[in-house]
Amino acid sequence: MSKIPTIRDKWNGYLESVVPAAASAAQVIETRRAFYAGALAVMTINSRIGEPDVTEDEGCRAMDNAMSDLTEFLQLLRENRA
Repeated sequence: MSKIPTIRDKWNGYLESVVPAAASAAQVIETRRAFYAGALAVMTINSRIGEPDVTEDEGCRAMDNAMSDLTEFLQLLRENRA
């Protein structure tokens, strides 16, 4: 068994710990779609890092930008503004 969780594992954890048990089927479907779309966005960005036309500095900036976006979102979430 891998020590690294899959996206499905992370979704199942999110579903269990965040999505209300009383959520409608439509709400669960839309939340799952949004979760996987976010994962796809990150994978799309990360897949470019290491490509021959992307410098190491550009790859580092991409990772820094992603972290900044996530940090900003978490702050908004804490302030109930997300």
